[in-house]
Amino acid sequence: MKLGLICLLMCSSLYAGVPTGTLGGMVVDAEGNALHWTRIELLEAGRDTVVEELFGCFIFPFVRPGDYSLALHRLGFAEDTLRNIHVTADSTTFVKIVMDVKPVQMETQLVLRDKSQTKVSVTDG
Repeated sequence: MKLGLICLLMCSSLYAGVPTGTLGGMVVDAEGNALHWTRIELLEAGRDTVVEELFGCFIFPFVRPGDYSLALHRLGFAEDTLRNIHVTADSTTFVKIVMDVKPVQMETQLVLRDKSQTKVSVTDG
């Protein structure tokens, strides 16, 4: 608990005097099911996060005011970029993101090794 408080204070001191906001939201599929393990990039800020919890929520704290884009990546879903998300100082901007299913094509390759070409050398030491 103390370590978490110290980290929070250190992070907030980095932005002392600079007004920031928070960008957060949730990622779901077309039926409203949470999509954890979605990778989200805050493009203009060069930051990313992974939705790790079961409710599909994410958060980017300490975001400078302005317009941003979020790039979304998750296996089995179409990659997408949301643009013109406006973040204001001293507030939280919430976005609900619905990702579309995209079938994944996988190819199977069988690799065979010819045992007659394998050489083994043994030295007696």
